[in-house]
Amino acid sequence: KGREDASTLSLLALAEGLCGDWKACRKRAEQSLSLEESAAALFLLALVHLRDGRIAAAEGRLDQLLANAPESVPALRLRARILLARGWWTKGREALERLRMMDPSVDAEAEEGLFRGLSASGRRDRALSTLDAGEVLDMWDPVTEEADVFLRQVDL
Repeated sequence: KGREDASTLSLLALAEGLCGDWKACRKRAEQSLSLEESAAALFLLALVHLRDGRIAAAEGRLDQLLANAPESVPALRLRARILLARGWWTKGREALERLRMMDPSVDAEAEEGLFRGLSASGRRDRALSTLDAGEVLDMWDPVTEEADVFLRQVDL
């Protein structure tokens, strides 16, 4: 029962994030984590923290996620984008290379070049353009089908 409740709360958090209600997203993701640690809830909280300008908190949630799921493409992408948004080019490039090992379609040079050409606020906005519902749904193993049905029901 607790796992189902945690999954439901994470799905609601995702739906609320996709609708732009980040306060509700945070609340649901935190409720989900209080029941069970999940990659999806940790990722959503990292995004919420990043949106609120709490970079260290975002990185902390990503560290938790990557400790249990070191090959998580969405988490690796967000980590690389945070580093690039901060202007930490060497670390950002290393993170992009790690991401490319998991996802060969990643063009590390183009991504870094894009960030280098942006202002600080543009880099932050680019880092925040990371919420892909399909990638977040893939963080659920046994409930992905249930999650897909749920999102279709709420028209997302």
